[in-house]
Amino acid sequence: MVVRPFLFTTFFLLATVLSTAQTATRPKVSYSTYFNGNADTVIRASTVDANGDQYLTGTTDASMFPTTPGAYRRTPTPDSSSLTGFRTMFVAKLNRGGTGLIYSTFISASANPQGIAIDSSGNAYVVGLLNSALDFPTTSGAWQRSCVSPDHFGCSFLLKLNPTGSALAFSTLLNAKLCDENSGGQGFTQIAVDGDRHPYVLGVGGPGCFTTANAYKRTLPAGGVNSIIMKLKSDGSGVLYSTYLGGNNDEGESGFASDRPSAIAVDSNGRAIIVGSAASIDFPTTQSAFQRTSHGGENGDAFVAKLSPDGTTLLASTLIGGTDSDTATGVSVDPFNQVYVAGSTASMDFPITTNAFQRDHDPGFCDFQEGGVEFRCTDAFVVKLPMDFSKPVYSTYLGGQQGDEFSIHVAADGVGHAFVVGQSNSTKFPLVKPTSSASELMWLSELSIDGARLLFSTRYGTAICCTANTTEPSGIGLDLANNAYVAGNADGVLTTPNAFQPFPDNHNESTRGFAAKWDIPPCTLGSDDRTVTICTPASTTVPKKMLLAAGATDSRNVAGMKVYVDGIAVFSIFASHFNTYLNLSSGAHVITVKAWDNVGPFSERINILAQ
Repeated sequence: MVVRPFLFTTFFLLATVLSTAQTATRPKVSYSTYFNGNADTVIRASTVDANGDQYLTGTTDASMFPTTPGAYRRTPTPDSSSLTGFRTMFVAKLNRGGTGLIYSTFISASANPQGIAIDSSGNAYVVGLLNSALDFPTTSGAWQRSCVSPDHFGCSFLLKLNPTGSALAFSTLLNAKLCDENSGGQGFTQIAVDGDRHPYVLGVGGPGCFTTANAYKRTLPAGGVNSIIMKLKSDGSGVLYSTYLGGNNDEGESGFASDRPSAIAVDSNGRAIIVGSAASIDFPTTQSAFQRTSHGGENGDAFVAKLSPDGTTLLASTLIGGTDSDTATGVSVDPFNQVYVAGSTASMDFPITTNAFQRDHDPGFCDFQEGGVEFRCTDAFVVKLPMDFSKPVYSTYLGGQQGDEFSIHVAADGVGHAFVVGQSNSTKFPLVKPTSSASELMWLSELSIDGARLLFSTRYGTAICCTANTTEPSGIGLDLANNAYVAGNADGVLTTPNAFQPFPDNHNESTRGFAAKWDIPPCTLGSDDRTVTICTPASTTVPKKMLLAAGATDSRNVAGMKVYVDGIAVFSIFASHFNTYLNLSSGAHVITVKAWDNVGPFSERINILAQ
């Protein structure tokens, strides 16, 4: 094949701009940095875009905090409830090398962001709760510009910040009716965005909350709480649907439903997928469901449900759990619309598949109440489901003995690996190619496509003097090369050279934000300089839909990689490693994987037979 010089030049120059680090032959911490000001700073949610820029949102009590020129707002907000006299919501965008800010801006006082999502253009959508709506900025044309509560307390917000962090594309409140205050009112805390830039917000509410005429479930009997899912117009000017999701009755003393959501995702067809815990005895499930009845437990079972794009129909819904408490806290969708559910379980009989990486639950007891009542330790669980939520592709425990796993989030990559992050106070959490093996810290793990193996698993954090560190993740995201990005809060972390903030500015405060990236090649790469390692396939006979995984080892910066089938370019990425599927015709083929640095190309090839 003849490569046109101008095409090669454009590819090389663009990739050089995007590439920032030398390659790794095995997983490594690409960057680790603090992110805070001169007082208490809490990162409540984070995500990452396709280019590897990490987005953070939270609150800070700092009077001195890193903001950038041209930001929407650079002045902190006075707040009498803070010991420092300041408390301000922020949104920040960290560059892909973790060395600097693309933007950082304040938003408002009295705002507690809870979730963040990004669209393909780099607009940031943030949802959260308001202590007071009096001073919160809303925009002209927004759906709701004032709080329905007489004291302006207890409303939720949704805002869209432009890609440079310099202006609000829209900002609206989310409460159109006063809900039953005896059931806790209504609050929205999670968000997802579809390919058409429609935001989907997820919350919880009691009877009397706003729903639309086309809603799957319009009302809730007095006394209970359900999930509420709302899909808004792309410009924030109105609501396309708003619906309850949950049951009506509970076996408890109150008899009222208590079905609470934790996370939301949207698949490629605009179908909202919601997870949480269901304590009601009549939680709605669908005919194809893997588990249609509750198995009990103090908090009920975990649930996962899928709504039609117009919010009128429950397309799929299943419970997941054993006879103890089970809670789903994270959800993700892969390009094939398979759904990944993660959470924590105390059930010894949680439904585990035969191919699971970990089939046995922690047998220990971790918590005690007055009177000596024992509570079983919790393990994380990860369940991968087909589109109709029938028989799981896999279901596995994930945890160490004599310790709880909690604060769990999940992200699926483009080929079907699940990346899971959480906290554990077990000293025996399973590790594979760890970047840190210290105990009682945050953990990050990657599961194989079939859930039978851990491909990578590590701890993260550091001890402060003489006590164990508490390192709590607030979210996880993946870039196109399947590198993992995590942000959250910690007593302390080990930072990397050239980190944006190598030392905490708030030396006397207990809460410090952090942001970190792991460079995770698909296998252990060759050690020779300027070589390409093809990890998968391992056999010369392959299916016509073939998984190809490869990486480049280079002492220089790898600008990008390309895949050729019989001399024809079929895939390219501005990264030093990748996983992807190739669709091949039957017969023999030559697969060439080529990498570039500032010296030029280097490559590896294999001969395969597709059938």
